[in-house]
Amino acid sequence: MRTTNPWKLSTLALTLALGVVAGGSYVAPAMGHDKDKEEEHHGHGHMKAALEQLRSAKKSLENARHEFGGHRAKALELTKKAIDEVEDGLKFAEQHPKGDGQGPKGGGQGPKGTGGTQGQAPK
Repeated sequence: MRTTNPWKLSTLALTLALGVVAGGSYVAPAMGHDKDKEEEHHGHGHMKAALEQLRSAKKSLENARHEFGGHRAKALELTKKAIDEVEDGLKFAEQHPKGDGQGPKGGGQGPKGTGGTQGQAPK
């Protein structure tokens, strides 16, 4: 009887999940990048596209037939956390239009619990 190495299965599952998210991030913005749509989403089109892709990855992980040594469950947990973070970011942006923490990447308010020092040069 031949057995399959569980490390190969977990690696395959994680690679597929990341492929859905990463691959979609290149395809969706390139296909759907439209100045009018970007304005419609208040300049947050990439965040909304990422949210859609994360939700798709979540469904794929939920529908996987094997546990992959616990890696599928861990990837699902982290994907749910990522969805929550993106949703929180979009809510923040709606509550603070063109103000606090709305600067480009590397500036403004940092992620939760970092003290807002992301991207700042040491003093």
